[in-house]
Amino acid sequence: MDRSDLKSYLTHHYRWGYNSIEVKGRSSATRFPLIYKNPLFLIIGFFPFAIAHTIYIIIRWLKAGKLKPLFLCVFLFMSRLCYALGMVVGGIRYLNRR
Repeated sequence: MDRSDLKSYLTHHYRWGYNSIEVKGRSSATRFPLIYKNPLFLIIGFFPFAIAHTIYIIIRWLKAGKLKPLFLCVFLFMSRLCYALGMVVGGIRYLNRR
């Protein structure tokens, strides 16, 4: 998928989040697997999740000594919010199919 503009970038993250609960809930190689085993927690807490995930990524950048990406924090948060919204919609679909 082309991610050369903001809309396609955010759409990409939404679609990625849409399938994340189902895919990561089945995988044993997922980071934080217990979170994905209970999708209701992620669906209800999607906004704090987006904030926490943004902070987590920023901390990882800082630990790696990468300061330039910090200028993109607004776009990072927007992408995490789209990911989280995709998780809500995909998570509800997943729960309804189980």
